[in-house]
Amino acid sequence: MTELLCKCGLIAGMLLASGCIRPGGGSRESLLHTDRQLSEAVRGDDINLIAGFWTEDGTLFTGGRPTIAGRENFRQFVAQNRSKPGFAMTWEVAEAVVSDGGDLGYVLGPYQLTVPTPEGGLKTLKGNFVSIWRHEDGQWRCARKFNSPLPAPGS
Repeated sequence: MTELLCKCGLIAGMLLASGCIRPGGGSRESLLHTDRQLSEAVRGDDINLIAGFWTEDGTLFTGGRPTIAGRENFRQFVAQNRSKPGFAMTWEVAEAVVSDGGDLGYVLGPYQLTVPTPEGGLKTLKGNFVSIWRHEDGQWRCARKFNSPLPAPGS
């Protein structure tokens, strides 16, 4: 977890330096509220609603899988996964931080992903995540998400 927090700090610093900060004014409470709304949306079937939580240039790093870059590619990724019977994703926010200017924030914590197996069963994968959010146009949108899968039990 320490390595994940160090990476988060490094990434947040790079985003600050690269100018990814937009004029904003979001609060920690509004960031947590938006993250809860995303969690609710993920349990539903509205792929466009889910994709709308991402910035146009949002990027998903899924640990060992190809990177998903851009809202449209993310929308296709979500549609592909939602079509798999039994697919589900949940997470808990363990920490949430917002910059002094209220234009950049991050949340991190554990996630759980349930996916179908080739044999027809379901497999649950666990890991940790960091989501970096930008406050733009009056709302929070996810700009970068990093998933770090934990080793399977017994491996």
